[in-house]
Amino acid sequence: MNLNGWQKKIYEKIYLEFRDNVFSLQEMYKYEVYFKSLYPSNKHIKDKIRQILQQLRDKNILEFIDNDGHYKLIIID
Repeated sequence: MNLNGWQKKIYEKIYLEFRDNVFSLQEMYKYEVYFKSLYPSNKHIKDKIRQILQQLRDKNILEFIDNDGHYKLIIID
């Protein structure tokens, strides 16, 4: 897996915080302050979270599981 920057930080947060590896976009937004502390010059944290989740989905690291904004992390070695 070749992740760095935002992708790596979001992957790590999902892996560490969501035991069943299933989470919602709204749950990820709860970490807005955390990501703001990592990237203080970014003024659009929620937009960035959404963008990175889409990128991880495109890399088959996340699976979009329903229309209510729920995702599942696909554990990779």
